[in-house]
Amino acid sequence: MATKKTPSRSELSKAADSIAEAAQHISQAVGQSFEELGNASAAELAKARKVVRKKHSEVKKQINALVRKAETRLKDAAEVARKKVASTQSATKRKLGTLKDAAGRRVKATTKAVDAKVGALKKSAGKRAANTEKAINETVNTVKKSARKAAAKAAPAKKAAPAKRAAVKPAAKKAAAKKPTARKPAAKKATAKKAAAK
Repeated sequence: MATKKTPSRSELSKAADSIAEAAQHISQAVGQSFEELGNASAAELAKARKVVRKKHSEVKKQINALVRKAETRLKDAAEVARKKVASTQSATKRKLGTLKDAAGRRVKATTKAVDAKVGALKKSAGKRAANTEKAINETVNTVKKSARKAAAKAAPAKKAAPAKRAAVKPAAKKAAAKKPTARKPAAKKATAKKAAAK
């Protein structure tokens, strides 16, 4: 039966050295790999941070641009609204002034028409009063003239009455019959005096 050959110490020592050297190489390789991995991760992280910062800056710029745009639009809208309000106020003032002027003209025209009407009525009333007074004066004068004529007619009748009484009775009766006729003008005279007193 064959027996196994046992390695010598030198071979074992060489193998141990080889294993130690290999472990060292592996350790160095692993360390270098970890270092490279860390460097790569740091670089990627720096790149990511840079991108994030760039994006953040861009977003901030966009937000600022949007805010400025909104402020500009708001300012423009406020200016347009202010101009519209000013225009409306101006138009309202002009319309109010026009209405006031029209109302003033209407009041003046109405006052003028009323004054003219009152003047015409006063003039007409004055004319009517003058005509009435003239008619009254004419009536009074006519009555006075009639009274004078009646009085003038009555005077000769009174003078002729005594002579007629001394005459024949038929003549006295005629004279007596005429006496009431002579009294009628006296009644007219009294009426004329009353009219003149009025």
